[in-house]
Amino acid sequence: MADAGFTIEVEGLAELLQRLGRLQGFGVLTPIMYQATALVHADIATYPPQAHRTWASSPWGGFKTSKQRRYFFWALREGVITVPYARTNWLHDSWTEKVTSSGMDLVGEVGNVRAYGPLVQDREQQAWMHQGVWPTIQDSLDKLEPDIPGLFRDGVQAALAGL
Repeated sequence: MADAGFTIEVEGLAELLQRLGRLQGFGVLTPIMYQATALVHADIATYPPQAHRTWASSPWGGFKTSKQRRYFFWALREGVITVPYARTNWLHDSWTEKVTSSGMDLVGEVGNVRAYGPLVQDREQQAWMHQGVWPTIQDSLDKLEPDIPGLFRDGVQAALAGL
């Protein structure tokens, strides 16, 4: 997927790290980062309703040639295609989460390993037939961006209050 994301500056982080030390401070923040990535993962991996478009309303407007019609019914009869389309959930199952730390940075990543993922769920690369139907990773981040800093704020405050 294209780079999409945001940065969170955690207020009280310096105090937390000073009072607990880097190792224990990251011990407080890492589970919160896992919670944040799980929140994004759950939102983006939600499929839209299946019955959103009909063949006749597509830009193709149904079969253009008798050869297309013959292939369709042959493929249906031979089991090459099924109607209605049966979802594989491959895209859903291919979303991943990763949390890493480097120096003073704690990074949470949510991504998709399917090569066609960006064509379905990336705002810049989304194919026309998915636009307005499939949510993008950027849509999920825009929706969740106000909530995620609160997870960190509450976690840091709870850790400082427990000292």
